[in-house]
Amino acid sequence: MVSDRKSSRTRAHLIRVAAEVFAAKGYTAARLADLVAASGLTKGAFYFHFPSKEAAAGAVLAATQQEWLHALGPRLAAVPVGGRRQALIDAIVDLATNDPAAWAAFRLCADLHDAPALADAIRRHNQTWIDLVSDVLRADAPNADPARIQACAIGLVGAVAGVRDLLAGLHAQDQVHLVLTTLADATAHFLDKPYGELK
Repeated sequence: MVSDRKSSRTRAHLIRVAAEVFAAKGYTAARLADLVAASGLTKGAFYFHFPSKEAAAGAVLAATQQEWLHALGPRLAAVPVGGRRQALIDAIVDLATNDPAAWAAFRLCADLHDAPALADAIRRHNQTWIDLVSDVLRADAPNADPARIQACAIGLVGAVAGVRDLLAGLHAQDQVHLVLTTLADATAHFLDKPYGELK
C-alpha cells in the first residue's frame, strides 16, 4: 500500500537523521527536540514512529547492523579466505569513517551499554560483530586456540571505536586505516604461536 511505503520511507529518514545527531552529539547530549528539529517533521509525526530517544537509538542500532551485514557479506564472499581479514578491516574502516550511522552505532554502544532498556540490544549488536570477526580470524588461522581467537576478536571490535575517537582528538583521522590494519596484522601473526613465543 502507498501509505505503508510512505511510512517506511519516513521511518528510514528518521533513523538516518537520528544517526547523524547521535554521531555528532552522542546519546547523552542529544535531546529528543534535536532529533525532531533535524527531521523536519512535526513532533506528532516524529513521536508516531519513535516516542522516545531510547526508541530512536534502538532503531539506529538495529538498522545499522542490518545494513552493515548486508554490505559486508558480498565483500567478504568475493575475497579468498586468506585475504578476508584485510577485506573485513577495509570494510569496517570505510563504514566507520564514512557512514554517520555506523559511527552513531559505535557511540551508542559506548554510551548505553548499561542502559536497562537497550542493554540486550547492544549486547546482541556487539556479539554479532565479535562472532563475525572471530569467523574471519578462524579461517585465517584454523589451528589457533578458539579462546585466543575470541579474545582477539573482542579486542579488534573494541579497538575500532577507541582508535577512531583517539585519532580524532589528535586530528589524525587519516591514520585510522593504518592503525587498525596494523592491529589486525599483529593479531593474525600471533594467533598460531604459543604464549611463550609471543616475543
